[in-house]
Amino acid sequence: MGTPCPALRWWGGRISCNATCAIRRPWRRSPWRKYWAARCMPNSMRTSCGAAGRGMAAVRNRCGVRSWIRSWNRAVRVRTPELFATPACSGAFPDRWERKAPVVGYGRQCMDRLGIMIFLAADNDLNPYARLNDLREIRRAQGAGNAVPLCVQFHSPQQEADDTPVLSVAFRQGEEVACLRSEQALNTGNAAVLSDFMDWSMSVMPCERYSLIVWGHGSGAVDAESMAELTAETVKSVAYDYTDGDALTTAELAQALGSVLGDRRLDVLGFDACHMGSAEVMAELARFCGVYVGSETVIPPVGWPYDLVLDDMAALVDSSAEEVGAAVCRRYGQRTSASKSVCLSAVDTDRMERVLEAVRAMVEGCVQHMHDPAAFCALYRAARQCLRFGDHFVDLGDFARCLAGQQLPAGLSARADAVFRAVSDAVFHLTQHNLQQATGMAAVFPFNPLSETLARRYAGLRFARETGWNELLDAFHRG
Repeated sequence: MGTPCPALRWWGGRISCNATCAIRRPWRRSPWRKYWAARCMPNSMRTSCGAAGRGMAAVRNRCGVRSWIRSWNRAVRVRTPELFATPACSGAFPDRWERKAPVVGYGRQCMDRLGIMIFLAADNDLNPYARLNDLREIRRAQGAGNAVPLCVQFHSPQQEADDTPVLSVAFRQGEEVACLRSEQALNTGNAAVLSDFMDWSMSVMPCERYSLIVWGHGSGAVDAESMAELTAETVKSVAYDYTDGDALTTAELAQALGSVLGDRRLDVLGFDACHMGSAEVMAELARFCGVYVGSETVIPPVGWPYDLVLDDMAALVDSSAEEVGAAVCRRYGQRTSASKSVCLSAVDTDRMERVLEAVRAMVEGCVQHMHDPAAFCALYRAARQCLRFGDHFVDLGDFARCLAGQQLPAGLSARADAVFRAVSDAVFHLTQHNLQQATGMAAVFPFNPLSETLARRYAGLRFARETGWNELLDAFHRG
């Protein structure tokens, strides 16, 4: 055996030359052991472990450290500054990284069971949280060898000439297998941008099943920030893009998903965005996913704990979509402070049909008796007493529960109670802090009439068409 190298002598250890190149204590658990074993091995050892004449490469192969060295080199070169950047060190990406192509042979013959797509619409004031929190959590999960293939697209404001507005990265077994970089900012409020990202993800990450997470600002089926100022150009739903002054509407979300998925369905469709747990959005997108995850109210800027969420998705890769959705909600509740008023619900979209039928029956009864002052006052009291999110949303289940408790004409209380039971049945998991009345599904119910533009847009949504909810709002406002 040769003399241990200075690095090994400093650690007080020595190399035992055998087929596995084991490193003895006390630095056996050190992450540097395999690196120094291959890089600092004395010449006498390079040909003394049954690989004579093959040189250093043979020893590295026998030791099984070649892949480890590649991973270590990637880490120390920091090839992904956008993923780890702070405001002081952000900059352009190295050319060698941006030209990286998909790994040869990663095709149908090695198809994975589940792939995850994350669409980070951070061209807005949430960009620092995406850079310094969520992207690091995603990278941490992949660095730990997360077994679930993952594609991420990150959109950033183009504030300086050397900024990279759009970055798309694919991971498999913790390794980057593909990367695309765009020097031009893309409008996250354009349905084609989301559908292009999904197409690219499925091409470099062939899987049997997929889940999609949309990250960014959200407002459900309406713009909850400026209801009185809504125009045809400012009706928003999610993925606000400040550069282009645009966002994805509910109809555009359905367009993007439909153009890519066709008759297929996502396992889980999740929204790490505010107010996306609305019945209007759920009904519109129910045909594209098995489980829908969203929040009725605001989501803190730090958002979901992606390191924990991705670990759970990897552990539950063979489990049902319902188990995955429930795990996401639980992790969100664990990471979110108990002092905040937050909630996140997981909905079985196959049960949305029953919700729509129950709501339609309740709406028909309410509109029929709206001329009765007692019925109108009961509806008004229910809208006031139920759990509200701002001036524009009510918790649909709690609204129906409060309405069922009012003095109503015969049969209307039973219809309202049926809505509460249908919502409770569809929402199979709910995590909440300080919102004990929450049932996990919201609906639009403002006390002021909707603008003409918004009313026309809202009437075109599936929820309004099939339940007549817009007719209930019109009758209530005429009152």
